[in-house]
Amino acid sequence: MATSLSRRRQSSQLWSLLPGPPWSHEERRAFEFYVHRAGPFLAGAVDTKFWATLVPQLCQIDSMVLDAVLSISLLFEHSQEVSKPLSPDTLTSAPTGRHHRQALKCYDRAVASLRQRIEQSETDHSFALLSCVLFICIEAQQGHISNSLTLIQNGLKLFSDSLPGRPMAAGTLAIDHIVTPFFARHAVLMATMGFPLPPEWTSRAEEHVLRLSVLSSISSLDEAKTELYPLLYQSNQLIRAAVLLSHDPQKLAGLKLEQLAVLKRLREWRDQIDKLASCENNEEVHRACSNLLMYYGVSFIWLSACTSQFETAFDEYKEAFAEIVHHAETSLILSRDLDSAERPPPCASEFGVVPPLYFTATKCRDPMLRRKALALIRQAPMPEGIWPAFATERSIAKIIALEEGREDGQGRIEDCMRPESRPLPPEERRVHDAVAVKEDRPGRGPMLSLQVFRFYHDARGARRMVEETVRLDD
Repeated sequence: MATSLSRRRQSSQLWSLLPGPPWSHEERRAFEFYVHRAGPFLAGAVDTKFWATLVPQLCQIDSMVLDAVLSISLLFEHSQEVSKPLSPDTLTSAPTGRHHRQALKCYDRAVASLRQRIEQSETDHSFALLSCVLFICIEAQQGHISNSLTLIQNGLKLFSDSLPGRPMAAGTLAIDHIVTPFFARHAVLMATMGFPLPPEWTSRAEEHVLRLSVLSSISSLDEAKTELYPLLYQSNQLIRAAVLLSHDPQKLAGLKLEQLAVLKRLREWRDQIDKLASCENNEEVHRACSNLLMYYGVSFIWLSACTSQFETAFDEYKEAFAEIVHHAETSLILSRDLDSAERPPPCASEFGVVPPLYFTATKCRDPMLRRKALALIRQAPMPEGIWPAFATERSIAKIIALEEGREDGQGRIEDCMRPESRPLPPEERRVHDAVAVKEDRPGRGPMLSLQVFRFYHDARGARRMVEETVRLDD
């Protein structure tokens, strides 16, 4: 009750200072809803500085930020009005209700304001990055995956470009201290799940993400999250290097020392997060811990196996895969316990359970465990942020059918879900990588396919890649 009263006073005080034209009753209510519900929910247990503190404060001095916040709030509260597009390539979806139309009106004002500032050279790196984060959230709430990915690429470019010679605008230093690390953390998380970072990223990432710290000093969930992202970044860099050197066993072996050092720091981080979680009774904190531990598990397994040329290397980490599944199940249960009115629409600010479960279902070849991961994906809310959910389940089912040599190898999801006791697939049948692609068929419309990449060793011991394209359409 005290927290609710505090937020009401905060929104009332903030509203009296808001810039711009006279605001309608509906817009004022949307702002109050953001302060009370949408902002705290987006912030969760770890991103309070951004969503619940910085953004409402900036609404006091900047009408562009306020318009974006009003749009986010309206889409959040009235998500049932938003008709999700059928394909991730759909750029827009038609509004189906007056609240959705009002949200788009606010969004249009925000975009127009930003364009005017860019044309007049009145914006700087940190503020442009802030607008990028807000606009990504608006697009993701509407299910516009292509728009979200385009904005993310723009944000990566902004982040990588230090804009030499351009002074930082007065009053934006605080924005830079919060927004730039916020974007960096989430971009690193994306890279962990297969969205590549640009080559020029390194210098900026080291400045804003890779600060060294003493892991034993972690005393809060926010600190734990801050400490995990540098480790995810370092893991991702090593995994990418291993992929480039995968044809040369000797060069792969040269990564061992660095690999072991990062794995040691990951284990130290895990020990500290376990201690932190054992002292907490808050369900939101436990859900956030489960989310962090899923991505820790992905990095730990992938980094551990990356210096091997063989997919069978993943077989050693069955227990770690089982932990990912356990934490995903915990996160889904705690999310379901929320009142339906408190469940947010998809947002690009964080990945959920689907990417770690996809990693488990495709890299863990234990027949029971990978099927449990697939079953949990089917229970997860879709879409999750910008994760391209349109082919996730069918891709997994097809990969399982191909690897297990199933007689029903069409890769139908329902056929794949039947648990059977069977040996682990041999190396030559295992899929190293797979990409869902959409091809236009003249007169027949688009066809969804899966490009599958396998490797084998020829008679001379040389490593050869085999590419195969299989249909995903049932």
